[in-house]
Amino acid sequence: MAFSSCGNRRKYGGTTTRHGFRKGDFVKASQGSKTFLGWVSGDTEKQVSVSDANWKRLGQCTVKKVKLIRRSTGLIITAVKTARVASLWCTLCD
Repeated sequence: MAFSSCGNRRKYGGTTTRHGFRKGDFVKASQGSKTFLGWVSGDTEKQVSVSDANWKRLGQCTVKKVKLIRRSTGLIITAVKTARVASLWCTLCD
């Protein structure tokens, strides 16, 4: 996705596809014996592309094997390891 001249990205995933999903929707998909959770990153006439939080494609699945978990909010948050608050408090007190 290209940046605009002012340096801000355009809105990602506003239009609903022919299958009822939009880019950025969180879905549960299965492909063969694999089942995975990911975000819709595109579609073709018969398939939906599902990707991880870094937009690396996990697979292309038929529409019948993709289930919507949560509609796109425009944000994708990955887990971040955080320190325990109690341990931070103890280091500040010393």
